[in-house]
Amino acid sequence: MKSNYSPRGPLGCKVAFLSASPQSFIACTGATSCRPRSRTPAHGLLQRPRRTTPLNMRSSTLPISFADRVLPLKNEGAYAMMKAAARLDASATREHERVVHLEIGQPTISPPPHVVRALSEALERGETKYVHPKGTLALRETIARYVERTHSLPAGSVLPENVIVGPGAKPGLVLGCLALLNPGDEVLIPDPGFPTYRAMVELCGAIPVPYPLLPDTNAPDVAFIGKRISNRTKLIVINSPGNPTGGIFGSEDTQSLKRILAGAAGRIWLMTDEIYSRLHYLSSTSNLAAAVPSSVFDDPEVRDRVILVDGLSKTFAMTGFRVGYAVVPSSLAERMEVLAVHSFGCVAPFVQHAAVTALTDSVENDAYLAQAMALYRTNRDVVLAMAADIPGCRLWRPDGAFYAWLDVSAHRQSAQLIVCELLERARVAVLPGTDFGAGGEGFLRVSYAGDTASVREGMRRIQRFFAEKAG
Repeated sequence: MKSNYSPRGPLGCKVAFLSASPQSFIACTGATSCRPRSRTPAHGLLQRPRRTTPLNMRSSTLPISFADRVLPLKNEGAYAMMKAAARLDASATREHERVVHLEIGQPTISPPPHVVRALSEALERGETKYVHPKGTLALRETIARYVERTHSLPAGSVLPENVIVGPGAKPGLVLGCLALLNPGDEVLIPDPGFPTYRAMVELCGAIPVPYPLLPDTNAPDVAFIGKRISNRTKLIVINSPGNPTGGIFGSEDTQSLKRILAGAAGRIWLMTDEIYSRLHYLSSTSNLAAAVPSSVFDDPEVRDRVILVDGLSKTFAMTGFRVGYAVVPSSLAERMEVLAVHSFGCVAPFVQHAAVTALTDSVENDAYLAQAMALYRTNRDVVLAMAADIPGCRLWRPDGAFYAWLDVSAHRQSAQLIVCELLERARVAVLPGTDFGAGGEGFLRVSYAGDTASVREGMRRIQRFFAEKAG
């Protein structure tokens, strides 16, 4: 059955896709639905709401001139989708009208109870004052030992002076770029990849140079990376396991990247985003204390040109705690510390105390991670099994993170349109692949970070939606 959804619906509603690579934003103008339904159309919810209260300032007829550095920056599509889905949920009166949320990479499980207690106890002790901009010594020492343990490095390989603590992992990405990049420098970034990579490069006036992922494994095309190296290349950004695909670097890929760095004679840096490094399916063991995928950071010969970025949001479901870190050479740490001083100042000390508890080697932490990974593995297997029965769709097995990269290119319809239809007609929220770069056209990112029942229901709705399209 041919879809009756079109850019101009039967009632004259015009749907405009405000697309700027790599993100896409969906907006709908007009007061009526693109399909004659009584409920509010989903795509209409993705437009900016009208202001209903007056601004508490005098309006000016003078034009506003913004800095060139912020003009190319785009928001993350995930936040627009979350907002649209939440507005649908608010108007739902029946259970089947509620949206199943498969759009956001946020675990629905709670953080470890002993970590929450640690935060509460720190508050009660009055740990509420300013602390060192790089992070408390206790946390930086704990991070150093944690990285050594999870990367199987000898004691003393990582020092507290190499660690910069920030409010989440993004400061490690952005401050690292601000400290290294000059206008005109080239930075190799994955496409599809996390939207912040392009934004942080553009913020510095540098030039993002996208590299593709291999179609069968969703691992980076290292051969392509090598061909795109130029005399202006300053930084290579990698993400393993990767968002949005769940692909993982193999040991051969890691060795190839090491050779690229070694051959650059110190001219090129590598930033490895390892926010999902503990969330992988390469081992069935329940003790994942030292089980991380192959990492360029492990090689001391190139470590003086590597920026490792990680955090606690994904591994320990601590998204709202806002704590992450970068591990860098001491000379770069000094520059990033100055940037930290003049941006966020410091991370709340009670949050840092909770992070110490989470990253300390303990039976409780290993048990928590094993339980979380059992859930994500179950959810991944549910998605794989149900995706196999979706007409015209393909899905390669993700090896890490909690995302499925669903190939819908056979339907010959833009990913943005399909996402819009899924939200309106099926009441399930996913993200278009183009939110992660031009290379994501024809794909949908499905997050299975929630509970298994919700993941199963969301996939059931996706199955039914594509079955109707194919009928």
